[in-house]
Amino acid sequence: IEPYIIFGGIVLGLVLYGYGRYLSRKVKRMPAKLKTSSEGRSLIKFYEALKLESYEDPGGVLTIGYGHTSDKQYPVYPGQRITEAQADMMFEHDLREAEAIVQRRVDVPITGFQFDALVSHVFNTGGSDGLFQRINNDESLEEIGRWWTTTYITQNGIQLRGLKIRREKEWQLYNK
Repeated sequence: IEPYIIFGGIVLGLVLYGYGRYLSRKVKRMPAKLKTSSEGRSLIKFYEALKLESYEDPGGVLTIGYGHTSDKQYPVYPGQRITEAQADMMFEHDLREAEAIVQRRVDVPITGFQFDALVSHVFNTGGSDGLFQRINNDESLEEIGRWWTTTYITQNGIQLRGLKIRREKEWQLYNK
């Protein structure tokens, strides 16, 4: 195949080649092979804390295991008790979902530490359009950090110390 074709006085191949290079810069995706490291897993498990009996979180949501809330595969109900092995299965299920969200939403190359920090954030919050937009728009680390450490730190309008500390630890990991 010829690398270019002259069409109406325009070198079509070079135009398409240039357009393809432009698109490849605009549609970059992070490698799908990234998985949460042991450090990332430990961070999430530490802040979610293992609870073998269901409880209501500060927002009134029934929760069990490592911060698992009810879904089709693993429903949570009042008075429910589980084993640590069941909590680990729920954790792996929730972790895969959080990883998939990060992989789907991040359009720029990131490090493994940044991936871990984002997965922790998503695991806890469900994900944030504002955070992904800042990262994908290549905002400065200062701007991303200011947003990261001051957003998603409240429950019902009250700042929670534990969430503030978690966001700071995630941000430290993101910058490692």
